[in-house]
Amino acid sequence: MHIPNPFVTVVTPVYNSEKFIGKTIESVIGQSYQSWEMLVVDDGSTDKTESIVQFYMSKDTRIKYLPLGYNSGRPAIPRNYGIKHAKGEFIAFLDSDDFWHKQKLEKQLPHFGKPEIIGVASNAVLVSETPYYSKSNLARSKRGYVDCKYRDILNRNRIMTSSLIVRRDIFDQSGLFDEDKTFSFIEDWELWLRMARYGSFRVLESPLLTYFVSPKRGHQASVISKNCLKILKKQVNLGYVKHDDIIESTALIYLIIAGKLLEFDQQQSRKYYMQALKTTSNMSRKIKGCTGLLISFLPSYLRKITLLILYKADWILCSIKE
Repeated sequence: MHIPNPFVTVVTPVYNSEKFIGKTIESVIGQSYQSWEMLVVDDGSTDKTESIVQFYMSKDTRIKYLPLGYNSGRPAIPRNYGIKHAKGEFIAFLDSDDFWHKQKLEKQLPHFGKPEIIGVASNAVLVSETPYYSKSNLARSKRGYVDCKYRDILNRNRIMTSSLIVRRDIFDQSGLFDEDKTFSFIEDWELWLRMARYGSFRVLESPLLTYFVSPKRGHQASVISKNCLKILKKQVNLGYVKHDDIIESTALIYLIIAGKLLEFDQQQSRKYYMQALKTTSNMSRKIKGCTGLLISFLPSYLRKITLLILYKADWILCSIKE
């Protein structure tokens, strides 16, 4: 049952976040919906993050500073700490370099009127320090939203953590974020899959978030992507799906790994493009795999130019479809 005028807890993990945290906090203070508290959980910052948060606390008592007292290096740990201290009937997540649009909470909360909806997310405006990233519309629909069940999320994670609000009581069924280092930076997808066993996530087409695209690239990004394969294996081991059900998801991850390695290790990149081609039966993914293979053989300067053109073309196509 939907709670009238519910209280929302915003959980924001921070680590040396002095550059953006002020603007992040201001985006919460400026919400048109005002029934909230904001828990800023400090994962051992050594810069001016604490003093900036304290400044905003002196102006608004709804903002609270929760120091862990050490650096865990894993986003799951400060997020779980915040959830455990939350007073709200709903939990919203907001990373320290992302910003909410003014009507975000106001537009999302009414969608919880349906009891089967356990979480509501949204599209985002993407900002990056590098031109090598894809723009995507996560919820293109005549209804203005898409509802994602377990299998949908298994095949594609449409849920951006900083855009999400979830029912507080769903954690009693699904548990919290997995704090295993293996799942660092992908612990959100692993949790959404567990949550999706109990209901659906609604993703709104409206971009209610400005999201900073992480500059993690190359080998670091490829390691994170490889760990996604472990999440798929976990789903099979838990008996949620059969091996045949994760074939296309596996192929997609191979393509992502190959793309992350394309500028730094062409030999390994080709290896994963080949694995993707052997795994998938999806024509679009086969085309992407073949295209990536061809690009991997180009000289460095031509490879960078070609990638930039392809990313720009992707943005244009996405904008036309929107």
